[in-house]
Amino acid sequence: MADSDAHFAVRFLNILSVDSPAIIPFDEEIFPKALHYPGRSVEVSIAAIENSCAHMVDILKQIASADWNRTGIHAERGKLTLSEILQLTTNHRVGHLDQLKQ
Repeated sequence: MADSDAHFAVRFLNILSVDSPAIIPFDEEIFPKALHYPGRSVEVSIAAIENSCAHMVDILKQIASADWNRTGIHAERGKLTLSEILQLTTNHRVGHLDQLKQ
């Protein structure tokens, strides 16, 4: 989750600061091997998730209502608003949390 959170944070920041930025999809199926999951610290990953979330909440609670309609262009999904990206992020996190509960 920490690595995908980093991708989502970059998407939020780019949409807020660049007009219609490209949103690059990621394949998290390659993350475990490419990003060396077996040797990584669970505590560090949890801290990264907590810090990334707090950082983005701090930014997003400051934005103007109109900013939720700013868009980025996803290579596979097309034009998405910041609001839609946040919903995708939330769904992604819920999916991972459900996996952890199992």
